Order: sequence, then C-alpha cells, then structure tokens
Amino acid sequence: MNAAKQYKKVQKRAHELYEKRGRVSGHELDDWLTAERQVMDVKQTINPWIQVLIVPVFIALVGGFVTFLYNKKQEEISRVQTLEKFIEYFSPGHPPEQQVAALVTMMKLGYTDQATDLLLFVFTGQVLGSHPAVVNFVQTYGEVLLPRLCTLVETSPSAEGVFGPASGIRYTVVLYIRQILQTDSGKTKFITLITDNDVDEDIRSGALYALNDVQANSSFDTVFNVPTGAFQDGLKKIVFSGGHSIRTKRLAIEALGTFGSSALSTLQAIIRTRSLPSEVRIRAVESILFALPEEPEDEQERDHVTRDILDKIATDKTEPAELRGVAARIRGADFKPVFYALLRSEWPEDRRVATIWLQHVRADISLPLLLSAYEHEQDIDLKRRILFSLTVYSDSDQVAELLTTTAQKDPNPLLRESACRGLVRWTQVWNRKADSLKVLKAALNDSSMLVVDAALEGANFTGDPEVTELVRNRINGIKDPALKFYFERRSYFLTPAASLDKAAKSKNPLSSSRSKF
Repeated sequence: MNAAKQYKKVQKRAHELYEKRGRVSGHELDDWLTAERQVMDVKQTINPWIQVLIVPVFIALVGGFVTFLYNKKQEEISRVQTLEKFIEYFSPGHPPEQQVAALVTMMKLGYTDQATDLLLFVFTGQVLGSHPAVVNFVQTYGEVLLPRLCTLVETSPSAEGVFGPASGIRYTVVLYIRQILQTDSGKTKFITLITDNDVDEDIRSGALYALNDVQANSSFDTVFNVPTGAFQDGLKKIVFSGGHSIRTKRLAIEALGTFGSSALSTLQAIIRTRSLPSEVRIRAVESILFALPEEPEDEQERDHVTRDILDKIATDKTEPAELRGVAARIRGADFKPVFYALLRSEWPEDRRVATIWLQHVRADISLPLLLSAYEHEQDIDLKRRILFSLTVYSDSDQVAELLTTTAQKDPNPLLRESACRGLVRWTQVWNRKADSLKVLKAALNDSSMLVVDAALEGANFTGDPEVTELVRNRINGIKDPALKFYFERRSYFLTPAASLDKAAKSKNPLSSSRSKF
C-alpha cells in the first residue's frame, strides 16, 4: 500500500470517528491516532467471526497433522524395532526351518515385502531354494509373495539396487515363481496379475517377464490349466489398450509369439495398426517369425498374409525406417542384422528374447552371435541364459572350451554353476561325455555349493564307481547338517530308493528341531 492511499484511508477513518462521536471538537488528534492504528494494524481489521471460528480450526488442523506425522514416525520406528528382532535368526548357525518359521511370523505380522526380500537374500539359488521347508513356505504363501516377486524379477534398478547387479537374483526369483506355479492357487493368482486391469504396472510387466522365462522351457498348456484362447485375448487387450507402458506391451507380444501359429492373426493385427508405437509393432514383426510354420521347405510356403503385410511395410516410405528395415530383413530371411541389433540393445529384455529366439535359428548365424553376446554381456542372469542356449551346440569346440573354462575358472559361482549344468547335458552326448565328466568331477570340490549341486546332477547320470566314491566323500565332508541332508537326497544313486523315506526321517536334522515362533 503506497503512502497516498494509506493517508486517504486514515483520513477517512478519522472522519468516521468524528462523525460517530457527534462531531464534537477537541479530539481531532485522538481520532487521527486511533484511525492510523486501525488502518496499520491488520489484526484489528480481521472479522471477529474469523477470529472466533477459523483460527481455532486452523490451529487444530495443524496440530492434528503434526500428531499424525509423529504417530507415523513412531509406527515406522516400532516396525524397524520389530524387524530387528527377526534379523538375528538369519545369521549363520540357525537351521533353515527356524529361519522359515521367522519368515512365517513376519508374513503374519504384515511384513510381506521384507519377508520376501529376506527369503531371496538367505535362500539364494537352487540348493537352498529347493530345501523342503523353503518350498513349503513359498507354496503356502505363494499368492501373497507373487506381487513382490514379480516386481523384483524384472531387469530393473529396483532389483539391482536391493541385491546388486551381479547377484543373479532373477534366477532365484523365477525359481520361486516356478514353485508357486505348481499350485492351482498360484497359477490363478499369476494369471490375474497379468490380465487384471487393477494390477500395478510394474507387477504386471514383471509377471509377463517371468511368464516368458517359464515358457522358454515349458509350453503354456503344460504349466497352466486355463484356456489358451482366453489368455491370448487378455494379452491382446494389453497391447491395444491405452493404459499400459510400451515395455508391458512388448512383453505381452513376446508372450503371444510363444503360442505359435494360433497367435498369428493377433500379431498380424498388431503390425497393421499404425496407431501403436513403432517399438511395439517392431516387437510384433520380430515375434511373428516364430509364429510361422517351422522349417518351411520353400520361403514361398510361409503364410501369404504375413508375407504381404511385411512387403507392404518394407516398401511404404511413410512407415518408420527402423520398422521397415526389420520387416524387410525378416521377409527376406536375413535375420543376422535383426538379432545383432537386439543383442546390442540397451533394453535387457531385447537381449534376453534374442538369446531365446536364436536357439531356433541355424547355427552359422546363431552361434557367432551368442558367443559374441556372452563376451559383451554384463548382466549375470543373461550370461547364464546364453550359456544355457550354447549347450545345444555340442559339436562346437568353441562352446566346449567356453563351458570348460567358465566351469573351472570363472570367479562368479553363478556362472560356474551354469556352465556345469550345461556340461551335465553334454554327459548324454557320446563325443563330449568323457571331457564333461572330467570337469564335473573337479567341480565336486568347488567352494560353492551351487556348483557342487550342478556337479552332483551330472554324477547322477553315470554309474561310474569312481564318480560315486567322489560324491560320497564330498557329501561326508559337508559340515552343515541341512546341506548334507539335501545332497544325500539329491544323490539318489547312493541310497536305495526303498530306504529314502526312512533316511529322511532318521537323518534329517531339521525334523526334530522346534521353532521359537
């Protein structure tokens, strides 16, 4: 307020006071000072109703909010203090059944995410993740665990931030998801996480990621008891609806591609829909390659509708250049540039899907690409998948050298384990059996139980007395009673089948342990 306006307001108010007093002279100075004070002091001009009603309400709201924040902070402190009581049970020396009992109690108290994270921290890999108590826990609470597991299964900063980029955590997550999918309730919940509109997008995309990982080794019909057509309709809805991310749409298309020719018309429709993002349409073009009839005798035998669609896109200059290029290469069976681009993509799922699809491409194209991809890949889970894919090339000396060197010398136990499991497959190949067994025998003395477990898997395929004796000595040298029992069960050729149940009851050191919970 400038001085002129302020002066006029004071003058006006002083005159009002003069009028109110009946125009009696002699109080001009008092009137002026009173008017000046009233104009200058904002508090004096506030409506008394505001002072009586609004101010107390405002003070009450502020006080209530402060109390809410305080209570919330106290609740967080209480939760942390409660969690601290459980942490001690996950230190070395506590048997797995007691640790699982602690997880059960955490689940009942509502600490679902924390229990899931601890499950992955403590029971990492196939050895610990396959313990009967762990399997029972995972399958019992599968429906509750699934959302968090699906969030962590993605190749995302969230998982790497918690467990580290070289942890191979997705391998363990998918292991647990597979265990959950062995139950009917788990299958139903998993399908819901993919098709339900109200599911969080990160959970949905994680579930699709896990689905594609599962379907890389097993067909949909083998795993799930739901109509294939209805599920494909759900995937189609994800692609064409506007409420899903490009990442989720691409994962849904990848899943459609695994259904083969039954999904061909849906993939064709996606490719033709110009309103969809080009990244989505490109993934459909890539996926359609695996929805076509396998091993056609002549290129002209490929589905003519698909051929016409790809031809039209490849020659239409109004289409995105990258989409045109991919369509032209697949139409012309020039797959190498397509896979090279996928393997060099910054999107981990591109590199993963290329690794899976390359298993269906002839060796002169796929083998050099996979070997190069393994050398450049930084993600441990993807390197493990590449090793698995390479095991189909049993006639390649390069692959044999890579598997052998990795199994014996790689500093990462997860990669040593994967290489050993690849060599286990080669124990069934006559010209690779001797060399593979030699490496697996040495792996029995590895410092990592994951590698030992892989070596035992190979040992179970041979009746070699020397191998049997090596396995027996290795198991006898294990000090942890739970691990020892696990490996005794795994090495079924050491124990007659008829006495397995008896051995389980008499030797299992966990069967008599009592939980504190």
